[in-house]
Amino acid sequence: MARKSKISPYLHLLGRIPDQQIAKMAGLSQSASVQAQRKKLKINSFRENFIKIEKALKKMKKNVLDEDAAKSLDVPVELFTAVRHYEDLIKNPQAVSKKYKIDKHVLQAMLDKSTHKKSGRKKKSESTKVSIKKPITKKSSTKKEKVKKSSAKKETAKKSSAKKEKVKKSSAKKETAKKSSTKKETAKKSSTKKETAKKSSAKKEAKVKRKYTKRQPVQKSVFLQAYECTFTSGEDFMSIFVNASTFAEAAAKVESIQTDKSIKGRLSAIRNIGIAVQ
Repeated sequence: MARKSKISPYLHLLGRIPDQQIAKMAGLSQSASVQAQRKKLKINSFRENFIKIEKALKKMKKNVLDEDAAKSLDVPVELFTAVRHYEDLIKNPQAVSKKYKIDKHVLQAMLDKSTHKKSGRKKKSESTKVSIKKPITKKSSTKKEKVKKSSAKKETAKKSSAKKEKVKKSSAKKETAKKSSTKKETAKKSSTKKETAKKSSAKKEAKVKRKYTKRQPVQKSVFLQAYECTFTSGEDFMSIFVNASTFAEAAAKVESIQTDKSIKGRLSAIRNIGIAVQ
């Protein structure tokens, strides 16, 4: 019978947790055999997978499923979910591991990573160069002091000249601003004068143009009744039309007309034939 290796029960955890953790679980003093077995099976290390997932999560959208993302990155799904919810997992490990069904060994690896301090060698300090300074004589020091004083005077002179120029420029700007403001005020005054002149001229024109004409009274129409008055003399008859408001008024008008000798006969009938407008 073939002998079983100590690592064989933990082969499913390769790449999901560090090699050192598997070695401890298998009761090995070193992780070299675990690393060799992992490389033989062509599985990336826990560190490589962790870095790959971290880089991908920076650009990945939140709505992408863990299974799809893990498949595209070629990493274990459990490790991807653990890295995705790394901060919540460290704050509340029991609740988050139950929620996302994270293996206890993967959870332990995450907790160990959070407490693990980065180890790094200190950079070697650069070798200090030894420079031998020559003794400074009194003459050279006095010359240097004079040069420094002269340079300081020149700088102060430059600063004062720059300040004067700035003051001149600011005063010139103020003067130009005052002139422009006075020009604007004069322009406003002239425009207001022109407007008042236009208004006064418009009023005068309106006064001249306005001529009131009296309206002639319109005669109201009077509605009267039209009457047909018939006169008979033997077989001949004659009709006269009279406008009156009543029969009595019509009869009175007929009597006044009858005095004319041209109308012969007697009044036989008076008939209302409608409304007449006068």
